[in-house]
Amino acid sequence: MGDAPGAQRPLPEQFGRYRILKKLGAGGMGAVYLAHDTQLDRQVALKVPSFTPKDNQVRQRFYREAKAAATLDHPNLCPVYDVGEIDGILYLTMAFIEGKPLSAFLHGGKALPQGPAALLVYKLAGALQEAHQKGVIHRDLKPANVMINQRREPVVMDFGLAREVETGSPGQTTPGTVLGTPSYMPPEQARGDVTAVGPGSDVYSLGVILFEMLTGRKPYRAENPMAIVYKHRKEPIPQLPAQFEVVQPLLERLLAKTPADRIATAEEAAEALQHTLDAWLARGISG
Repeated sequence: MGDAPGAQRPLPEQFGRYRILKKLGAGGMGAVYLAHDTQLDRQVALKVPSFTPKDNQVRQRFYREAKAAATLDHPNLCPVYDVGEIDGILYLTMAFIEGKPLSAFLHGGKALPQGPAALLVYKLAGALQEAHQKGVIHRDLKPANVMINQRREPVVMDFGLAREVETGSPGQTTPGTVLGTPSYMPPEQARGDVTAVGPGSDVYSLGVILFEMLTGRKPYRAENPMAIVYKHRKEPIPQLPAQFEVVQPLLERLLAKTPADRIATAEEAAEALQHTLDAWLARGISG
């Protein structure tokens, strides 16, 4: 995959109808800028993907996925506003969410109270269900992709774009290609089994996030990323401390190694989380 000019050089101050205000960040998926939409007079987050748009199939897939993401309407999903290409640079604009990523609240091994953690994941499951019903799979759900806005509500970012941005190849991802973030990657994705990646894959990542919020640590840890991937595929589901016994059965269903044994849909995950919340409330556990 060649380097994309848009991801490697800074954008001009005036980029089409957008005035670039500052660079918000950059990573494997590309660069994100805070921009002012001069036509609609509002601030947006403008993303430039890291792949080169020279191949027409890549460009078409990028547009297709962006358009699918733009159809999503849920308070816990970041709206997509616009997609296009200027001077050979593909871009996508989304709502600019003021707040902090969930990862900032977990920094340094911090854990969240049980009730608020389960409620947050319940809201994420509802957002996932909205996307899955439209055929949009996230493929890289993790705390860094969940913003906590100024109303203390979680907002899922980058929906449906992870695979397109990270592959950059003309065809579908080939078996054996591992994409995503190792610490949150479902086993089927870790195997590079593209045909098996679906709604249940996002559900698995949701389980990893819940585990981390409750314990302050990820379920599988190693210095080598590929060792983490191996653990997701082969190691047993970790046991939670005794005070979390109510949620252990749920986690085992969320983190099952095969999609067939796992909670299949985000809707089912939300229902299971509701039962867990009810069980905690019955025991007088709110924190």
